[in-house]
Amino acid sequence: MLRHSSSLVRNWSKCVLSQQSNVLGQRAYSSPKKNMDLLKELREKTGAPIGDIKKCLEASNWDLNLAFEALRKKGLATAAKKASRHAAEGLVGFRAAGNRVAVVEVNSETDFVARNDRFRALVGQVLDASLKLEPQGADGAVNMDQLLSSPSESGSDLKISDRCAEVAATVGENVRIRRAFVVQSDGVIGTYVHQSSAPEMGRIVSAVVLEADGAISDSSRLAIAEASANFAMHAAGMRPQYLNAADVPTDVVEKERSLLLAQTEGSGKPAAVVAKMVDGRLNKYYEEVCLVNQKYILDDTLTIDKAVKKVGKDAGAVGLKIAKFLRIQVGEGLEVVATKDFASEVAEMVGGSK
Repeated sequence: MLRHSSSLVRNWSKCVLSQQSNVLGQRAYSSPKKNMDLLKELREKTGAPIGDIKKCLEASNWDLNLAFEALRKKGLATAAKKASRHAAEGLVGFRAAGNRVAVVEVNSETDFVARNDRFRALVGQVLDASLKLEPQGADGAVNMDQLLSSPSESGSDLKISDRCAEVAATVGENVRIRRAFVVQSDGVIGTYVHQSSAPEMGRIVSAVVLEADGAISDSSRLAIAEASANFAMHAAGMRPQYLNAADVPTDVVEKERSLLLAQTEGSGKPAAVVAKMVDGRLNKYYEEVCLVNQKYILDDTLTIDKAVKKVGKDAGAVGLKIAKFLRIQVGEGLEVVATKDFASEVAEMVGGSK
């Protein structure tokens, strides 16, 4: 969970105000219809609560620029408080450079804010910063402290943590970087984004790494790249938890075996028969949770393992295999809290004023 001190907010507030002073046009309206247009426009641009937007517009005599700055000041004053609030929406994204692919998840409190241009720009900056860091451990996770302290842009004094606080202040929600990974290989890395709401960003991102016994030739690379993207799409849709059976932790296998044995109690079958039944059902379990054992979504006559071997044979890449894969989904493992849309907030605000 990101936490930002008030001193941090003060350090970058002047810089941000100067950058954003010309974002909105100089407009002031007074008619009810135009006032509603302003409410909606400022809501779309900032993602701030509709009640706060209305108060700032009224206080600024419905001047869009003044209301925008007032909203930012209000957000800056409460940015640190927002860091403790629940955030399970947001975006996952990927970015490729050379033989590396960065994959990140950045959370917000509502999916409305996740569609905000400033939020998407933040995700892009987090991806760029992640690409410059070395992965830690077998899963390729990026050190979060290093990422947060990385420059948000080349030559900028603002860190990634500063940008998170800035966006949180602008949109009026808790914004945090939950996780980041770097996948690297001299083979081929296929990527896929599901429910894309912006280039390289969406609700699910998957990456699949294909490697051969030797270097993959340029003539083979194009066909293998296309196949790797399809395998990444499969991983996004079929939700494998492990690459192969060998990767399934022993305690997980034993727990599954115990459950399967319990299902055979009272069957009256000989122990040898029961053992074969359990092994057969355990193989079915592997077909569900292990990527290489799953039926290929584009050709269910093949497992992923056999599909990869076929690609390797056709492309002349000896020993082609999936070396690793990554799949992340927005908010997985987090409780999702219901949020209000623009129309609901307006209706609630009007009802409360009667």
